[in-house]
Amino acid sequence: MTPPIVKRFLITLDRHKLLALASFGLVVGVSGVVALKPPPEPIYRAMGTLALNSAPPSFSTTGQQIQEQGKQFTKELLLADNLIQTVAAQVNEQPQELRQKANVRLPEEDDPPIIGVLYTDDNPQEAAKVVEALQTAMVEQSRLINTARLRATIDSIGQRLPAVSKELREAEQNLEKYNRTEGPVLFAAQDGTLVNSITASQQQQRQLQLTIEGIEAQMRSIQSKLGLTPEQAYASSALSADPIIANLRGQILQTETQIEILSKNLRPEHPQMVDLRKQQQSYNDLLRQRAAEVIGGAGVAAPL
Repeated sequence: MTPPIVKRFLITLDRHKLLALASFGLVVGVSGVVALKPPPEPIYRAMGTLALNSAPPSFSTTGQQIQEQGKQFTKELLLADNLIQTVAAQVNEQPQELRQKANVRLPEEDDPPIIGVLYTDDNPQEAAKVVEALQTAMVEQSRLINTARLRATIDSIGQRLPAVSKELREAEQNLEKYNRTEGPVLFAAQDGTLVNSITASQQQQRQLQLTIEGIEAQMRSIQSKLGLTPEQAYASSALSADPIIANLRGQILQTETQIEILSKNLRPEHPQMVDLRKQQQSYNDLLRQRAAEVIGGAGVAAPL
């Protein structure tokens, strides 16, 4: 006797036999298609490395700047259009396809100074060939860029050289002049002579200052006694020292004496009295004229 569960399975199978056959056929068809599909072709990645050369130590700011510029690489610089076109022509590849398959890996801040050059292709020999061509072109590109930067720096230095040379010559001349003028003073300071000279000069300066203060005190005393300013006293001294003025004063005094004597016996309108007054007037005019010449310097000295 057939078990109930088997009977139910046979009834269900008879009812859905078409759906089961269709599912079985679909599974078998898909499996056949998958089995007939060829496996994907392998993709090869070739990789090369470029090491940054360590430049010798530089002791100038310009040298350090050139070295720093030589280390500045970017992906756009390493895969520039002219480089891609040159390599594409060498390996018989389209520039656009070559750019899509090529890549570079730049070092991070703490990584060793190594640049990775990568290229993917289904042919390993072709991939290695392209990587080698890329490396060679990148080295040449770096050399050309660094050479151009160096030439630009040299041209800039050459333009500044005349001005720098002029400043150097002026500095040398100033140094030579300083050594001529200040060298003896420096040597004297080293052996103590300068210190002694400065001390003696200071003492002499204090003595002169005391002398000047004494003279100024005497001048103030004389000025208070005479009632004249220093300028007036100086002018009076100059007038007194002039021989012509002294002679005119003597003649004026003599004329005044004669007038005083004759006035006791003669009237003022007497001819002799008139002549004496005319002489007195002439002497006074000559005295004023000479005094003006002495005060004004007479054209040969500074005016008082």
